[in-house]
Amino acid sequence: MSAITFREPSLDDARRILDWRTSPRVAAQMRTRIDDNLAQQKLWLEDCARRDDYHHWLILISGEPVGMLNVGPWDWRGNIAPWGFYVGEASFLGLGGMIPPYLYNWLFFEVGLGSLTADVLDDNLDVLDLHRFHGYQVDRIASVETHLDRLSLTEGSLVHLRLERDAWRKRPRLHRLRADFPVSNPCPELARRLAMRAQER
Repeated sequence: MSAITFREPSLDDARRILDWRTSPRVAAQMRTRIDDNLAQQKLWLEDCARRDDYHHWLILISGEPVGMLNVGPWDWRGNIAPWGFYVGEASFLGLGGMIPPYLYNWLFFEVGLGSLTADVLDDNLDVLDLHRFHGYQVDRIASVETHLDRLSLTEGSLVHLRLERDAWRKRPRLHRLRADFPVSNPCPELARRLAMRAQER
């Protein structure tokens, strides 16, 4: 299997990320639309780099950037965080199902998070099936106004899903999928947890 790794994006990645994010395939599954504006994209990346409650990474397969993954904002009191991902390069869609376990193993076993949440549009059946396979339970379903094309607003449903650490523990075959998730600007709590985990090794 091709090696899957992760790195934080830089301003040099702005054009690639913007092309992914504005592509019809990816945009159709997003709750918001963004303009094809490279300057705004770079400002967004700079803003994200300053945040310590939200982190994102480029997904690399054999060193090639193929998509994006994000976590945050963290809720340390509840020990829970939302996350999301997309595969921007259509030729790598077949490997999309192998990406989330790397994050789950890092968050549950390295960071010590208790739960993860994900919001998925109800017509994104492949991702809904993938999340159920990984152990998610439906938390609730809400009506949401979403852009399903660039010309109109259409009413749809947003499925709120939740994955508990105990449910993920029941899938040991996927626990071997491990990777580093570099964080250049961690909040104090994340830094503390990662330091404690490093001392345990």
